[in-house]
Amino acid sequence: MDQFLSAASHIQTFGGILDDPEIVVTLASESLITFSSKTSGDFDGVDILFSGTEFPKSIIVTGLLGGYVKVGNALAGNPHKPQPQCNLDASREGVYKSGGKRIEITGGVDMFVSAEVLDDVSLPRRVEGPFEIHKQGAEELQPALSVYFVGRESSGGKAMTSPIFILY
Repeated sequence: MDQFLSAASHIQTFGGILDDPEIVVTLASESLITFSSKTSGDFDGVDILFSGTEFPKSIIVTGLLGGYVKVGNALAGNPHKPQPQCNLDASREGVYKSGGKRIEITGGVDMFVSAEVLDDVSLPRRVEGPFEIHKQGAEELQPALSVYFVGRESSGGKAMTSPIFILY
């Protein structure tokens, strides 16, 4: 790694991490971030900010999805064998693509690991413009349609409008 071009300068956590003091995310060095999360049912993530002008040639994410001990010695670890592992190896070009690089984690339901380059810009507070809704025969079933607009914050939170009713 060229330490002058792609050193990680700091990290920001998002998702379930913000609410759980037992989760540990550490910038161990300019090229290593350690991550230990004990949450379930949500998503956890880390934004990595770089101080140089270029990103690393590759980003590697490895992990083990263990479990928690409900009964017995919690320090002994999870006694169950199905503990999925993941290994995402993404090139610089792969993380620049829309949606980045994503792999599914086998051994679980709707579990994945992804890496994506996002610009560090302020998001707009107001969004406006026209849109089209295709009827597709719905007007025969109901005289009106309720539409909700949903936005997701980087922290995982959602903002949702009240319903907007469209009459046919």
